[in-house]
Amino acid sequence: MKEVIIILGGIFFYQALMAQTWSEWFRQNHTQLVYLQEQIAALQALKATQQSGYVVSENGLEAIDTTATTDYDQHRAHFSYLLRASPGVVNDPRIAEIDTFCVRTLRVADAIEALGPLRDGGGLDWQVLSQTIAGAFEDSANEVTSTLANVLRTDALQMSDAEREKALYILLIEARGLYAQASIVFKEFTQQTILP
Repeated sequence: MKEVIIILGGIFFYQALMAQTWSEWFRQNHTQLVYLQEQIAALQALKATQQSGYVVSENGLEAIDTTATTDYDQHRAHFSYLLRASPGVVNDPRIAEIDTFCVRTLRVADAIEALGPLRDGGGLDWQVLSQTIAGAFEDSANEVTSTLANVLRTDALQMSDAEREKALYILLIEARGLYAQASIVFKEFTQQTILP
């Protein structure tokens, strides 16, 4: 009887330790398979989301690269544009007018210098005075011409066309004023008494 009690006790303990029957174990296996299928489906959805995210981020990086390149190209084009005058500025008729006024001013300055030795003394050294005045007009005319060349020259200044147009306007006013002053001084020199 001891053996029977031990066997019954062993079976009881065996049943208590098993806690699952064969049917429960197979049902659990089926449930695990269902869960695994759901996990696989979720992982496939995650993979698809990640792949679409990679595509979006790759497209974004390409857009950033092309934007940076485009931005660099636009800046380079803008600054190279500032280095040279456009054909509209180069062909501006005011350039010829400025040049003409400067050449005329230089001729009038030469005439003033030539008239100096012909003036009556009257307490003034007309030769030195005429040379000083003529030199000032020549320097001013050469400065206007030099500034005009710098405005039109490539790689000299970084100016937009509007700034070049404004500079041409200012230079034209300066050249006209310089020629007008030289003409007035020449007229004054011609009205003085000339030595016989």
